[in-house]
Amino acid sequence: MAKNLKILNKIINLLPDPYKFGPLFFIQLRELNRTEFLTPKEIEKEQNKKLAQLLAYSKKYSPYYQKLFKQNKIEGLKDFDKIPFLTKKIYDQNRDQILVKNLNRLFKNTVTTGGTSGKQTIIYNNYLSSASKEWAFICKLWQRVGYNPFKSKRVVIRNDVLGKKLFEYNKNSRTLNINAFNISFDKMGKIIDIINKSKIEYLHLYPSSAYLLAKYIELKNHKINHKIKAILCSSENLYKDQRKFIEKMLNTRVFSWYGHSEQCVLAGECEFSNYYHIFPEYGYVELVDKNGKIIKEPNKQGEIVATSFINNITPFIRYKTGDFAEYAETTSCRCRRNYKMIKNIIGRWKGELFVGRNKNFVSMTAVNEHSEIFNNIERYQFFQEKVGEVTLNIMKTKDYNEKTQEPLIYKRLKQKFGKDFDLKIKYVKKIPLTVSGKHKYLIQKLDVDKLIG
Repeated sequence: MAKNLKILNKIINLLPDPYKFGPLFFIQLRELNRTEFLTPKEIEKEQNKKLAQLLAYSKKYSPYYQKLFKQNKIEGLKDFDKIPFLTKKIYDQNRDQILVKNLNRLFKNTVTTGGTSGKQTIIYNNYLSSASKEWAFICKLWQRVGYNPFKSKRVVIRNDVLGKKLFEYNKNSRTLNINAFNISFDKMGKIIDIINKSKIEYLHLYPSSAYLLAKYIELKNHKINHKIKAILCSSENLYKDQRKFIEKMLNTRVFSWYGHSEQCVLAGECEFSNYYHIFPEYGYVELVDKNGKIIKEPNKQGEIVATSFINNITPFIRYKTGDFAEYAETTSCRCRRNYKMIKNIIGRWKGELFVGRNKNFVSMTAVNEHSEIFNNIERYQFFQEKVGEVTLNIMKTKDYNEKTQEPLIYKRLKQKFGKDFDLKIKYVKKIPLTVSGKHKYLIQKLDVDKLIG
């Protein structure tokens, strides 16, 4: 049976997108069209219904939740706030007990998190429904910037492993897949030529790849000669200076969204602003402070805690994502959606902090900037393993001038870090990507949680 499923999967992948995702894709997309402009009361009613069903389902089929609900006297939706948070550590220790026991194990699909916060986490979802529903949500999201799943073409620079090949065109999905593990600054010119020849409309990139492309365009004046409709960015933190620079050099909008492998929360930018609308059909989202208290007011940073409506094999209930955000100042929007809006999303926030000698903290957001000091640098990455000491690893291009640029880098970054940090520059031949093809701007080896607490 398992062998037959693999053969079936290969056949399905030969079909054009989105047909390969089958009836569930169209059913989910139709449902999203129905619920997109519901009133706040109607959204609350639908979410409460889904939460009640999820709690009953988990209590019946998940050994972990059977025990947890009994210990905490969880009878139903009225007790939702009493359910203890699910952390990554708790999940890793109880993964097989959280897994429901009523579904055929043949349909259990295994995926992993990107590993940007350290150790990868194994996630189980439904082989038959997970990809179909997820793709419906993504297509609905991208429609805000004109994407058509039946017609639009994309360049994808993410986690494709293509051996020694630089790119591969998939006619069925109309995607030009670039080998993220085989690109360099010097190869960006060839990628631009391919984009120009194919008249690609959308660039689907990690923010770091988009920045590298924009940097090449600036320095080499080698431009994309047709209108790009949008740059689709996710999976890494997107910094304000990065966004401004990318949009300027590529003359189009950066459209960002937030989600993760656990499939608990999906939020995408509005077509009229940079606020993120949370899909209420995808999961139930809370923001909590460091004491676990629920945050309801705007402009107050809290950890994203989410409950999945999508993953029916591994129930994630009140899952602490390790990511942080704030509610937007307003609850109304020109787009007429009544979804909750969040802003300033920071992934794996505590891994984005530098720690000074006096236990002062500097955010990566404050340090990361587009500046002439990073001209002729292919990639750079900060590294910290001692309080008050930071190393900046630099991959130089052939045009980098060490004598003139290094003093500028020291001067600018000293202004950012202040007197509580010692900065060292180190030149390296390679800065490895994560297993998912992402680039981390900071490798933080300190236990920031402990130092903050």
